[in-house]
Amino acid sequence: MNVDESLVQRLNILHENGFVIALDDFGTGYSGLSYLHDLHIDYIKIDHSFVGRVNADPESTRILDCVLDLARKLSISIVAEGVETKEQLDYLNQNNITFQQGYYFYKPVTYIDLVKIILSKPKVKVVVE
Repeated sequence: MNVDESLVQRLNILHENGFVIALDDFGTGYSGLSYLHDLHIDYIKIDHSFVGRVNADPESTRILDCVLDLARKLSISIVAEGVETKEQLDYLNQNNITFQQGYYFYKPVTYIDLVKIILSKPKVKVVVE
């Protein structure tokens, strides 16, 4: 599937003006390899279906290893979605994936609840510019 040229132009303008472009749910649906070729992507968000199969079987782990290697070779930062277990966290940490999200850390919360959580934590400095 080719990416619409007007979309490419608009995303490039955003990127040139300091916006960061992330490709969500990488590896599923329309979030495929053609986007890596056609768009300037800063981050790929690895879909939870890949993270959820970590160490489930050797083939699933090898596939995720290849996706991580591809992103590194293209100098694209990685966000792992759907981290739910210590085993998944350990795998991601061993592979230097520092951007992680999922129920292992916290359930989804509203903006107001997030502010309350952040302010309730010790040694957290909140700066608003």
